[in-house]
Amino acid sequence: AVMRGEWKLMDEFGRWELYNTETDPSEERDLLNQEPRVQADLRRQLLAFQTEGDAPATESVDVRVDAETLEKLKALGYADDR
Repeated sequence: AVMRGEWKLMDEFGRWELYNTETDPSEERDLLNQEPRVQADLRRQLLAFQTEGDAPATESVDVRVDAETLEKLKALGYADDR
């Protein structure tokens, strides 16, 4: 989901839904078809985030860890064999 101001756009299992959380805090009225410009802007924002992410690029840092810790990190997906 992506939120901007009072608007919330969600992709619920392949079905897009748009809500005004200020006037409809319980998200009962899907406004996707009534607000095409809002949904298009938010969809662009969400898809850009999904493909590019919003975290700034960081530099890698060499860190020494023991073999047991390295294996645990690999199992969790935090380290690789580089």
